[in-house]
Amino acid sequence: MKSLPLIFLILLSSGCVAAQSDSAALIPFEIKGDSLPPIRHITDMKISGDTLFFVYEREDGVGRRFLRWALIHPTTHTLTLGPDIGIGTSYMPYPFTDSDGKIKVVSQDDGEIYDITPEGTLQPTRRRIFSSESSSPVPLSSYLSDVHTISPGKYIFLGRQPKGGPQYIMTADINARIDTIHQTSLSPELTAWMPNLGKLIYSDTHSRMAFAYLFHPVIEILTSDGTILTTTEIGYHTFNPSTLDEADFESLNPFHTVSITQTSDYLYALHWGYPYSKAELMNPTVFQLDWNGKIINRYFNVPSPLYNIAAYNDTTLIGWTGTRFIQIPINY
Repeated sequence: MKSLPLIFLILLSSGCVAAQSDSAALIPFEIKGDSLPPIRHITDMKISGDTLFFVYEREDGVGRRFLRWALIHPTTHTLTLGPDIGIGTSYMPYPFTDSDGKIKVVSQDDGEIYDITPEGTLQPTRRRIFSSESSSPVPLSSYLSDVHTISPGKYIFLGRQPKGGPQYIMTADINARIDTIHQTSLSPELTAWMPNLGKLIYSDTHSRMAFAYLFHPVIEILTSDGTILTTTEIGYHTFNPSTLDEADFESLNPFHTVSITQTSDYLYALHWGYPYSKAELMNPTVFQLDWNGKIINRYFNVPSPLYNIAAYNDTTLIGWTGTRFIQIPINY
């Protein structure tokens, strides 16, 4: 299926009337400290203070993920890169901010939570998001993603049932109790997790969540109990259900929100509207929304391939182009 040209996708998309602007000149970061490793794909980026944490897969890897950090110097446009964190400890590390304001790491394949030591190692906390002992209303696979802290000892995350079952936004507490609060699905015909892949973020300021679908141009704003407050569409619906019968269904459908990040007041969604195979050729769009789902601004025709974004503040985003990190100024 061919995707529509991005400019028409944006102009004809539904949603609130909002300002539209070209993105300001993108500024590449100069890398200092350690050199960049051979990165095949960055799967997640988080910013805490002046530190960027990013999870990546190596060009020569076999699916294992690595966690690394870098100090951000926005005025000099440099990143001071540090070494990998917790080598050999977790096969799939995922950073998140805990209730104490510190970045912790959860292992996505077994749910164990780790502290990051000053020496750059991972120290077990003896707490888990879930385990074989957890009480759950539905069977769960051993994979979780997008962990966020709601309150001390209570978390939300994305979990899925095994064998292609549904995907849920779930809560977990230190008493090993898990509850489903929202099933991510746009129609009764598409209840499996595969067509409902996406990204989950959480605002402790507003006690709201946002779930952005990968294969559908939809961002849902939800309360902390999973109630949908509003749904914002940022493009045309392009998913072809018949492709689910194909082994490579992901490559047969355009991607929509490929990365989403937040500040206390806004969320920023990186929207493609084209398949992964065209990522090097097309210009993406960054949407700025408030926590009511209203589109505040659109930065379209971003003049670079862009795969991930993380908010440094409400005037600066950090992006990954596939080969380098860039600074993206946000203008009002």
